[in-house]
Parts: sequence; structure tokens; C-alpha cells
Amino acid sequence: MQCSALIALVSALLTGSIANAAPDPNRNLLINGSFETGDFSGWGLYYVDEDGRDSPQVSQYFDGPSGGNYVVIISTVDYFGSFFQFVDTVPGTQYVLKYAVKKEGSDCGDFYGIFTCDKMAISVGNTYYVESGAKAHDWRRRTLYFTALSDRTLLAVGADTPFAAGYLFDDFRLALATANIPEPGTWLMMIAGFGIVGAAVRRSVARAVVG
Repeated sequence: MQCSALIALVSALLTGSIANAAPDPNRNLLINGSFETGDFSGWGLYYVDEDGRDSPQVSQYFDGPSGGNYVVIISTVDYFGSFFQFVDTVPGTQYVLKYAVKKEGSDCGDFYGIFTCDKMAISVGNTYYVESGAKAHDWRRRTLYFTALSDRTLLAVGADTPFAAGYLFDDFRLALATANIPEPGTWLMMIAGFGIVGAAVRRSVARAVVG
């Protein structure tokens, strides 16, 4: 009876330790990653001019990548419009960023006597992606893996489209790349727990034989 109670107690402790050491790897760490609030709730904006002409916009768009009603559109003229969000991360842990992007309009040409191209860039942790002069394309899903360098990671997304083209973004999702492996302290607790259970079982068997 005592052996069964001890085993149940150790099992409960181990289960709690493992659960605490392994957060849900599927949880999206971003706030409002699909912009279905209809605004930039959870996000910040950079290079916002007075009349809003070069600012990223959350707009209704009924041809999104996953059936939502809103997407971010960046269609700038003079500035590199961008939006960003800080995320709580664990240093040294690998994460994955997934998102959808669509390109509309032209790609390169003469802009006030200077040959230039539309550009977009995404930066997160120690990883970045840059695209320049891309042809128009439908929604594409992309994935970036990165390792967190600190307990706060910046995700920044921006574009410069001087030809009144546009980059559209949606479905941002940032999560653990894999389920966390228990930390060394947790492993030690697990080993000790299994040892206690084993010893209890051996004592129980020994008593049964003697009895």
C-alpha cells in the first residue's frame, strides 16, 4: 500500500516537472498574427509619415491565404514602411517563424532618374530574409528558423515599393521549433524519482518473499 502511494506521488511530481519543462510547441507567441482585429494591435509601426501615405495599413482583403478578412499592405513611395513586434523568448532556444506574402504590381524601373527596385525584408533573432526586384506573385508561405539571442526578440517586417506596387502580409506565426527537451535539473529529478520507485518496488518484493 505504501509502495503504491509512493509511486503515485513520484509519478505526479515527474509529470508536473515534464509539463513545466515543455511548453506547448504549437502556441503562437505573436499577438494578433493574422490581424483579424482589423488593426495593428500588438504591433508597432516605424517610418510613419504625417499623412499616412507611406505607412503599412491593415486593410480588408477577401482573398487572403487562409480565409481571413484582413491583411497588411505596404505600398510606399518615399520610405521603407515597416511594422514590428517584440516577443518573449528563451536565449539559445530555436524558434520557427511562418508567414504568407503576396507581391502586386511592378518590380524595377526608373524612379526620378534612378533605377531602383521594390524591396522587402524580414528580420527576426539572428536570421533575416531580403527580397529585391521580385515579380508579382500570388500568396506564398515562407518559413524562417532562428535561435533566440536574448529573452526579448524583435520581429521586424518592412518593404519599399516606389512603383506603387504592394507587398501583402498575413498569417504570422512564431513558435518553438520543437518541443523543449527537459533541462539538466529536470533530468536529475526524473532519474532520482525512478530510483526511488525502483527501491520501493524492490523493498516491497523483498517483504513479500520474506512474508
